[in-house]
Amino acid sequence: MKLSAVLSSISLVLCASHASAINPLIIKGSKFFDSVTGDQFYIKGVAYQPSGQTGANKDPLANIQTCTRDIAYFQDLGLNTIRVYQVDNTLNHDACMKALAAAGIYLVLDISSPSYSINRADPSYDIVLLDNYKKTIDAFSDYPNVIGFFAGNEVVNNVNATKAAPFVKASIRDVKKYVKTKKRQIPVGYSTNDAAVTRVDCADYFNCGDADERVDFYGYNIYSWCGDEATFQSSQYAARTEQFSTYSVPVFLSEFGCNTNGVRSFHQVASIFGPDMKDTFSGGIVYEYTQEPNNYGLVKIEADGGVTKRPCYENLKNEMSKVRLQTTKLSSYMPSRVPSQCPSISSTWLANSKIPSTPSEKLCSSMVDSLKCVFTNATGNTPDMEKLFAYLCNEASCTEIIDNGETGVYGMYSGCEPEQRLSYMFNEYYTKNGEKDTSCSFDGFGAVVTPTKAAPTPIKDSDNTSSTTDVSSSSIGKSTKEPRKQLHQGNGAGSLSTMSVLTLLALSAVSFANL
Repeated sequence: MKLSAVLSSISLVLCASHASAINPLIIKGSKFFDSVTGDQFYIKGVAYQPSGQTGANKDPLANIQTCTRDIAYFQDLGLNTIRVYQVDNTLNHDACMKALAAAGIYLVLDISSPSYSINRADPSYDIVLLDNYKKTIDAFSDYPNVIGFFAGNEVVNNVNATKAAPFVKASIRDVKKYVKTKKRQIPVGYSTNDAAVTRVDCADYFNCGDADERVDFYGYNIYSWCGDEATFQSSQYAARTEQFSTYSVPVFLSEFGCNTNGVRSFHQVASIFGPDMKDTFSGGIVYEYTQEPNNYGLVKIEADGGVTKRPCYENLKNEMSKVRLQTTKLSSYMPSRVPSQCPSISSTWLANSKIPSTPSEKLCSSMVDSLKCVFTNATGNTPDMEKLFAYLCNEASCTEIIDNGETGVYGMYSGCEPEQRLSYMFNEYYTKNGEKDTSCSFDGFGAVVTPTKAAPTPIKDSDNTSSTTDVSSSSIGKSTKEPRKQLHQGNGAGSLSTMSVLTLLALSAVSFANL
């Protein structure tokens, strides 16, 4: 696209911003509604993360030139929503969000990122992660065209990963609580994959229990409608529609669009927005806008910034142009569906219904202030925290800094920052060894201090028990400052784990002199 075209697009959008407005959406029962007109809202969207997959500082909503360039194509396709997987919460997004609003386009935003997310392979949830989620909410809470926030994408994608579900659910609870402090109550949800062995239990888990812990909406990533011969029945879309027919909150396809059979025809659009599915699903989001190595793109971004439509672009446009929705009015809709029952722990579902407490900076700071031996980085060197934790947990009790999503037992300080947890373990070791100065050295990373506060009162409630925990199945010494990645890769999310607990245990045989 030439510079003149970009400037023209910007001018048109800015003019439109003075002539049109977008109304915030609200949820009633299992449907979205326009808060002003009362009309039911269906998501007709596309996944939007141009210039590669998610990675460092990838934020399509902070670049007004590319944003306005692409808005014209969203409108041409007949779309009203984009899903963005990653933003930089330190940047300003006013120009792009206003341009999207002027064009009648809403946003569904993932608040996790490659550097800040729950690692399915070795899950934990701490202050660092929650604080980053809050910063992203701060950056987007004032925009009327934000439909909702995803607090996780495909974290629970296999049986072993179900142990991460309590941590995701805890983050949903805390994000919902934080959103309530804002001017507008933006919904919070979770986006799941289409894994046969976990999909029913996963949907039930995130919609069961206390209202403060349940999702406000649920996204379903599905890629089973493949090729021109596929049908509503053969694609399993019918089965999924039946599964969610009694779900009590809005459900939509947060990703769809199989690419294994050549050029995508998008015949499933007729079912998604027609009689087959419209009473159960609130629309869907096509994966994805730009062509990337995974070969799902509707368009290709050329080296000069120009946009080239791929064959599937016109197919989607054609199918969307046929959509004729008969909607329900807010005033006449009387929801009757009820939340799900929490699934029992089984061989295929390992998530306990008890979830971690909200990470508390006050609790963690008070704990550190009560210690006699603490972590310090006075040396200026980088500590090998995995080895430190491995050694310390072999020498003293790690019960209060570890957590276990399967047993539902969470240490009192498991939500503290890694440095705070390390201070706790330094002090445990120091106390166990008679408070000798040599027991608080740790190659220069430990320091003897005078406590300024009494130790916090141990948690004794039914949801967070400070009892003996099996270290081999718990998470320790993991920082969400390190890559805890839900890097989106086509039809699924992967994770980049820091060193696993089993590896930490193996390292515990290493003598402290070698640390």
